[in-house]
Amino acid sequence: MQVFNYEAIDRQGLRRKGTLEADSLQQARQLLRQRGLFPVTVTGLQRRAAEKTHWFRAALPLGELTLFIRQLHTLLESGTPLAQALKLLMNQYGKGRGYRLSAFLYEQIQQGTSFSQALEKAPFVLPSILVAASRAGEESGHLDQVLGQLADTLEQQEAMRKKLQAALIYPALMVVVAVAIIGFLMIYVVPKIVTVFDSMHQALPPLTQLLLSFSEFVQMHGAALAAVLMMGVGALWLAWRKPPGRAIMQRLLLNLPLVRALMLESAAARWTRTLGMLLKAGVPAVTAIKISNETLGILPLQRVAAPLAEQVAKGVPVSQAMESAGFFPPLILHLAASGEHNGQLPQMLLKGAQRYEQRVESLAQTLVALLEPVMIIIVGGIVLMIVLAIMLPIFSMNQMVGQ
Repeated sequence: MQVFNYEAIDRQGLRRKGTLEADSLQQARQLLRQRGLFPVTVTGLQRRAAEKTHWFRAALPLGELTLFIRQLHTLLESGTPLAQALKLLMNQYGKGRGYRLSAFLYEQIQQGTSFSQALEKAPFVLPSILVAASRAGEESGHLDQVLGQLADTLEQQEAMRKKLQAALIYPALMVVVAVAIIGFLMIYVVPKIVTVFDSMHQALPPLTQLLLSFSEFVQMHGAALAAVLMMGVGALWLAWRKPPGRAIMQRLLLNLPLVRALMLESAAARWTRTLGMLLKAGVPAVTAIKISNETLGILPLQRVAAPLAEQVAKGVPVSQAMESAGFFPPLILHLAASGEHNGQLPQMLLKGAQRYEQRVESLAQTLVALLEPVMIIIVGGIVLMIVLAIMLPIFSMNQMVGQ
């Protein structure tokens, strides 16, 4: 939702000023009329200012945020008032990002600001799911339960992220070691052998000639190649940080069969778990879907999922809207439809998310298991070619000596 500043006239002719949240300027004006106010000016300046300051706020790491929410939930569940719980967390952290966050929230609560509004003003960029869930918890009077559910969801996402990172460490290490070994052979080993071949005064095999030419090229232009490689990596990193470049790279990754399955199912599981948690917390379905779309992380899928909230707002069942997106697995769609029929949609969504989180972990292990032998074969083949290029002239020398 967007925050609007408004100036309006009430039924007594008095001028009123304030802020309200709405999905659009038109809806903001409509909400004012429903309150008996005649809008004079309605602007989204506050939202634009928030977006401007967003660039100057650091994002709180997910692990630290999850720990903060879990500790706050534990204190609230024990009956500790919100302000006192935040003060206790201040004393516990003593310094660092956790202290800054808890201290800021404590000051805001002491000034009469609601917890969800304080989160929106926090000195760190916090996920919108936290703000929406906290607002729903405050409205229902069960903030502690909502924070507990949110902590479970964030812990699950953090555990999945760490498992995927751990699965990719070994292949990445193999690539680094392979490049280092091949570079060492081409820069230091092959040039020393060249001097032996030069004294032979005979034609060298084509493979050896190719190796020597490549080794000479690397020696002459090694610095330039390293610079180009670093620039290429930097360009890819910058492109990934920009939505258009990230969308292009994600489309390319989606063309790889096993990688596509991993990306689609992990995104679907993340979306489903977020939606299930928000609905269970009492967040309206349209708002919950919009927040869930932000957690997809894959821009092509976000564009496909964007119309879901509008469809649900028009009365389309959630399961049918999900089916129209085209990337949700059949099991999740079936569980969503069954949940809507039985009045247990949040529970069924969470059950489907858990099932596919397990499947994503299995897919990641399978992908790594396939990458390892492929990389070993590629590196072994390159090293074998280098060894053959070096040994073939030596074999030729032995044959000449034997004759």
